[in-house]
Amino acid sequence: MHAPLVVLGGGPGGYAAAFMAADLGMEVTLVEKDTRLGGTCLLRGCIPSKALLHVGRVVAEAREMQDWGVHFPAPKIDIDAVRSRKEKVIGALTGGLAQLAKRRNVEVVQGQAIFTASNTIEVVQKDAGTQTLTFDHCILASGSRPARIPAFDIGSPRVMDSTAALQLEDVPDSLLVIGGGYIGLEMGTVYAELGSRVSVVELTDGLLPGADPDLVKPLHKRLKGLFEAIRLNTKVVGLKDIGNGVEVSFEGPDGETTETFSRVLVAVGRRPNSDGLGLENTNVVVDPKGFVEVDKQLAGTILCNLALHNDAFSQEIRPAIASSSRLLAPIVGLYSRVRRSVRQPAPRPGRSTTRPDRPTRSGSSGRARRDRRQRLERFPRLEDHMSTARPKCHSCGQPMKPKGGVTEGHEGFECAEPNCPSAFPHVKCGTCGKPPTSVKMEGMGDYTLGCEDGHSGHHQVGTTTLG
Repeated sequence: MHAPLVVLGGGPGGYAAAFMAADLGMEVTLVEKDTRLGGTCLLRGCIPSKALLHVGRVVAEAREMQDWGVHFPAPKIDIDAVRSRKEKVIGALTGGLAQLAKRRNVEVVQGQAIFTASNTIEVVQKDAGTQTLTFDHCILASGSRPARIPAFDIGSPRVMDSTAALQLEDVPDSLLVIGGGYIGLEMGTVYAELGSRVSVVELTDGLLPGADPDLVKPLHKRLKGLFEAIRLNTKVVGLKDIGNGVEVSFEGPDGETTETFSRVLVAVGRRPNSDGLGLENTNVVVDPKGFVEVDKQLAGTILCNLALHNDAFSQEIRPAIASSSRLLAPIVGLYSRVRRSVRQPAPRPGRSTTRPDRPTRSGSSGRARRDRRQRLERFPRLEDHMSTARPKCHSCGQPMKPKGGVTEGHEGFECAEPNCPSAFPHVKCGTCGKPPTSVKMEGMGDYTLGCEDGHSGHHQVGTTTLG
């Protein structure tokens, strides 16, 4: 079987690119190892965590209303009902993605893909054996999985990663979150609002490493009141399952200490799903950390193929996923014969949420605006789809075009209509001195212009009055 475009991975990087390419008329085959589309984000990441954060936020708001004299009884948590509702939300969204793929005629193949050559993959299907696919282009959107630290892998069910924590098997009396990043803080917030005594330990000197410290301060203040303890500059040196809990050894500013928790959540980051794909059978280069090396066009070294996904690429590339997954598909469909020389994508603001209505962003709004301008400079033809974002000419009402590049504001634009009166800003009526309001081209450099008082005359390029 041959496909012009194969997308490996049905997550937000993969299905967004597949749908965009299909909208542009390409025949797309999407390969996903899970039985449902959505990837880590929808099935065991962003969406379920935000659904649970909503539950926690409602509990918190009921508690906070006491300051206004409105008192509610203590909530009763039916953990089975919460889990069922979360799965219902996931099911509705995955079903919607399946319908979108069907409407766009995107062929979805369920199975594990393995590269056997630079333009060939074998899909190992559970019930249908092995299927061989050849392709012209491939978008690698294989996603990521929780990072594991061998010292913390003690084989105990009480030690969880983020995937297990989202299963919400129970609400433990006490929970230690190892890692003060956004994943750990989100899950810690959920369990704290549901009734657990949550502690967070972070190796660095602040929560959300890499985020704007001015934004972290109010978050730290709020979480300090919600969590039982926040340990910074502290290292976890050992875990031990003692039957009724996990004994954790710390090494920090107070020396070596030991404490017991009902459960431990290890949230120390994620690693790319680049192993087990057979990339060694292609020309793709994978660095020691498992990230795929790409060029400035987010393209791998497979000839004529493209590779993209948030978690499959290095730290400098990953922040561009939200827009690049949609930008790559038009490049495959429209510019496959044109290799553009573009700059490295500038870092984009990150995003983390411990309250669904108040996301925390790293970076700055100015950086985001600069990044948007750079994206438009790299892909100028995309402006054809953005005419509604351009200012309109005050004389003829038509969208204006940039003057020699992408800029913001009317000063950087000029009217695209050749017979627009605004093209003659220095010409005045010889009778009343008013600017022209109508233009008619008679010949090369020869125009008939009229003013609002009804005067008209010929104008030669290079003069400043109507003849």
